Amino acid sequence: MCHQDPNIAIGWHALPMRRDELSSRLDRMRTTALGIVSAAVLIVSCGGASTGTGATYRIATASARSDFMNLARADGVIQGQTNSDGTACFWLGTSSAGAALSWPYGYSARANPLAVYDDSGNRVAVVGHRVTMGGGLMPDSVHSITGCSGFTQFWGVGQVVSDN
Repeated sequence: MCHQDPNIAIGWHALPMRRDELSSRLDRMRTTALGIVSAAVLIVSCGGASTGTGATYRIATASARSDFMNLARADGVIQGQTNSDGTACFWLGTSSAGAALSWPYGYSARANPLAVYDDSGNRVAVVGHRVTMGGGLMPDSVHSITGCSGFTQFWGVGQVVSDN
């Protein structure tokens, strides 16, 4: 007949614990772990933070990183919309008479609220906010930019100076 040791070895340490006590403790640990995982999933799926944790959208950006920047100034209330193809469009003015915005290389957009983020993940502009930005009109040879259709003017954003 085999002799069973009442101590159960875990790693290099022997814990003086009966099997029923260990089973009860493991059940509590599983329940706690399940609660922690469930809370984490709920936080992630509901957005958790209010800094734009929604879906990410591609936006019109420069094709390469550059230190060049036009120095004209534009200000107004930024408008925007998301598109079913995973892109978003931002503009100043009305959609029919406004200028669609093309952002510096590496920028992207996120929803909740719809906003633009720089290449470091910092929010730089939020739809409905007044913005002041440096940049300039893009050449007449530009007839469209990613995510924006129906515009005839395009502004190349160099830097967002303020978002109020």
